[in-house]
Amino acid sequence: MSISFHRLIPLIITLLLSACSLFPETRQVNVYMLPESIPVQTQSSSVDWSLRINTPYANQTLDSTRIAVIPDGNQINSYKSARWNDRVPVLLRERLIDTFRSDGRIKTITNDSGLINTDAELISELRAFQSEYIHGKPEVRVQLDTHLVQRNNQQVLASYRFEVRQASKDASVASVVQAFGQATDQLSREVVAWAINVRKYNGDKHD
Repeated sequence: MSISFHRLIPLIITLLLSACSLFPETRQVNVYMLPESIPVQTQSSSVDWSLRINTPYANQTLDSTRIAVIPDGNQINSYKSARWNDRVPVLLRERLIDTFRSDGRIKTITNDSGLINTDAELISELRAFQSEYIHGKPEVRVQLDTHLVQRNNQQVLASYRFEVRQASKDASVASVVQAFGQATDQLSREVVAWAINVRKYNGDKHD
């Protein structure tokens, strides 16, 4: 006995809906850039040396596009449906370069992908780049171990650990991202001042 086509329509629709449910729903991911830094112009005279900024080393957790957060204790997670637009070490390297160039005292600044021979290089390790909940409120923490190295003999001129904390206005991802921008701005300005003072102190000995 033949089955009417009209009677098959509900069955076909049911099968199609079942097939669609096998595929996961597409989750929207918001991609964030570090907020633009505020240029800080210096009135000091320029220095006659060049600097290469190497990409900071970072562990597998930080060397990614995830926006890291420690909600409680020692457990590190990442904000759902939110990502940086590049790997975290690259973001920090570019912020450092922007700040050195904005400062203007060192005329030649390059990164580790360039072939320019420079007088010194900044080698660093990123130890923290995350939001941490302190007494129930998010606070951004950025920690960077730095080494300023004389390139002609690979002598370490100085080493220093920088750490900046910046409270977020609220728990939203957008506010946390703003806090990351403020923290990296502050850290970068401190690195610039430190590097120039170190090199100025050691310049007569190593040039």
